[in-house]
Amino acid sequence: MASSPAERRTRRRPSLVRRLTRLSVAVMGAALLLSSLALAAWVHHSLREAQIRSAEQSAQLLAENLAPALAFHDERATRDALVAFSRHDGLQSLVVREPGGQTFTQWPDAAASLAWSDAPATVDWQGLRLVVPVQLHGERIGSLAWAESFEALNDTLLRLAAGAVAVLALALLGASLLLRWTQRRALAP
Repeated sequence: MASSPAERRTRRRPSLVRRLTRLSVAVMGAALLLSSLALAAWVHHSLREAQIRSAEQSAQLLAENLAPALAFHDERATRDALVAFSRHDGLQSLVVREPGGQTFTQWPDAAASLAWSDAPATVDWQGLRLVVPVQLHGERIGSLAWAESFEALNDTLLRLAAGAVAVLALALLGASLLLRWTQRRALAP
């Protein structure tokens, strides 16, 4: 017995419950995704700004501690101060320069080969570079270059994003099942 074209269209078309469920899950998924992206951007910006402020304060403190050693050209004391600060998370390099721009000392030893800029701060996706004046009694006696990585921050955000995607997928799956059950009950004859 052949079926009519209307019956074949009806069989191929998803039910009203299924269509409503798909539409509702799509709308919820889009809303959750947009809000997750906005939250991730805000968290990244906030954590990055906090790390920048922390680096600026640490670099300023180190510059103040370096002033006497640099004034007396005590390279060993200056290097010891750099090594003590090298435990700072994400720190890549420290370079102390004399007023003429020549390197006085650095940590690690290869740090002097890094490009030198007198710009007070350079920030990009990978990290930041600060240049802080070393002063003694208001007179500039040198500069401290501080290079720090955002690698730990970026890794943390990637792990959070992966977790958020997993939670989002589970939430959408649960919402889909609950919506289908609720809509079947609501639309039942």
